[in-house]
Amino acid sequence: MSRKFLISFDSVEEVRGIPAKLFTEIMYIVTGVFCAIGSFGFMVILFLDGERFPPSAFIIEFFLVVGLFAFSFYLLGRSGKEEINYSFVVNNDGINFSYGGKVCDIAWGDIKENVSSWYDVGTHGGRKYEPTGLEFWVGQEKHVLYFQGEFKRFKNKRELQIAVLKGLALRGLRFSPGIFLSYGIDPSTWERMNGPRFLVGCFVSLAIISIWPIIFLAVKFGLSIFFIIFAMIFVFMVSAICYVAVLKKKYPKLNDVIEFEGVKV
Repeated sequence: MSRKFLISFDSVEEVRGIPAKLFTEIMYIVTGVFCAIGSFGFMVILFLDGERFPPSAFIIEFFLVVGLFAFSFYLLGRSGKEEINYSFVVNNDGINFSYGGKVCDIAWGDIKENVSSWYDVGTHGGRKYEPTGLEFWVGQEKHVLYFQGEFKRFKNKRELQIAVLKGLALRGLRFSPGIFLSYGIDPSTWERMNGPRFLVGCFVSLAIISIWPIIFLAVKFGLSIFFIIFAMIFVFMVSAICYVAVLKKKYPKLNDVIEFEGVKV
């Protein structure tokens, strides 16, 4: 089953990415600090409750602490050294982007239907409603535009995302509904939808808040580290299930494959 939307445009207005150097630096710093805090927390558990671990678990957690510390120092050291050597352009001809020595030029005419699937443009990363990338076929090869890489390096990522989706829509391709939910774009108006991203923040925040009482009780009653890990996984799984259920209820038009009418292939 598919849901059809009308489009009134017949071309893609050129959009050039504006590099977001400050955002990239902040991302490195925040991630580095988060890893450092996580490694410190595991180190505290290791010293307070280390005698209760079997040798194999002790060794695994020790290397986890060292790895998180090393990764946090790497990220913090890299902040402020990021060079602006990346670009992203979307126009009537196709998509062109480059960064970190990677250059990619995709013409709209090279993007093909995926005859072996129920959609032609899908989500990458195994998570329909919170994926890591946009997936489509160029000739006989699958291509992925990563949200965290190609788009988030630019201040005007929203305009770039809309331009890419409009170009794909003009090809008459079938879209997975998770694309528009993850981007926060209404396919009927091509305007911003803040609801999906707000729901992500709510459920992630609730999951993190719920974990702290579990950790406190586990430490207080001397429960194993494995119980804490299992409880964290369980909390996030329940949050993810509730998030998907709310999305399906709140956005019923975005539960089916999306197609566009009035296209100019």
